[in-house]
Amino acid sequence: MTERFLGFQLKNLGDVLMTLPALALLKKRRPNSFLSLVVRPQTAPLLECHPLVDEVVAHSFKPRGLDFLSTRRLAKTLKSQGFSASFHFDGQKRGGVLALWARLPVRAVGLGLLGVSGLKSPWLYNRKVALRAPHGAWESLALSHQRLVAEVLGVEPEPALLAPGLTIPPAAQAAAKALLAGLPGTGPTIGLTLRGRQKEKSWPLDFWAEVVRDLWRAKGARFYVAGEARDRELAEALARLAGVKMGDFCGLTDLLGFVALAAESDLYLTVDTGSAHLVSLTATPLVTIFTATNPVQWGALSQRQTRICYEWALARFGLSSGPFLGFPVVRPPEAIGAALAFLEE
Repeated sequence: MTERFLGFQLKNLGDVLMTLPALALLKKRRPNSFLSLVVRPQTAPLLECHPLVDEVVAHSFKPRGLDFLSTRRLAKTLKSQGFSASFHFDGQKRGGVLALWARLPVRAVGLGLLGVSGLKSPWLYNRKVALRAPHGAWESLALSHQRLVAEVLGVEPEPALLAPGLTIPPAAQAAAKALLAGLPGTGPTIGLTLRGRQKEKSWPLDFWAEVVRDLWRAKGARFYVAGEARDRELAEALARLAGVKMGDFCGLTDLLGFVALAAESDLYLTVDTGSAHLVSLTATPLVTIFTATNPVQWGALSQRQTRICYEWALARFGLSSGPFLGFPVVRPPEAIGAALAFLEE
């Protein structure tokens, strides 16, 4: 009989993608198992194209409410599928309620992560795992999620284990190539995400303009800005400030379309936001600027990346520069140097 596992990750895009190495460990140790993942509707299409996930359950809900009837219906469906364990990567009460109502025999949740340490309803779970490393140092959120799976399966985490890449649909590939075909110039193609959802993650627009101008002069680079529709005004302002024509693709792609764009690019530069995590699903080199957040815990999983950090962000979490480039202020020359290092490989 096929062993069935259920995962819950009802948080944002970066959190979802940081779960992939844990799913890879589960599939490696239980290769014949069936894995279902409960996510929000906006991230479901992405997971439906990922080889690790056998079934995606899109769960729509109001963050501060509980729709009793729809939750009860989903719990009944989950109960009928015979899951042997559920992994609550997000620590959200909603997933705990669903698993309890579905009478799942093992309901495992992690303790010690940002937003998870203070469980409001610990009685919903019957397996609680300390996720922070024993020595107390910061580690990647992806490895912390692995600890949860490893504890339940009775195996050791594998920090070097890589999750497979995304299967990009042909239609998304074709659409990305069509957008990029309209960019002026013949140099390397560089994608940009200019700001994160939180203001403290953003980088000054005049810094971005200097990066664009210098890479255009040095390499004849072709640029585009990707993001939400609300970023269009910012993208237009950057083009005017830099004096360089570039593509404004803000609001023109869904998540799969963004990944397809990144896969067709030669380099991607971004602040610490969901874009970095999406680029990590491709082989495209990535330069990420950390202005305020933790580059160890939240760094994307890309195998070809450079993380450039404000020293304040490192000091905030007790980190030394170590494998990161740390500067009192991250200025354009640092980003330009990191970009050229990849473009000249």
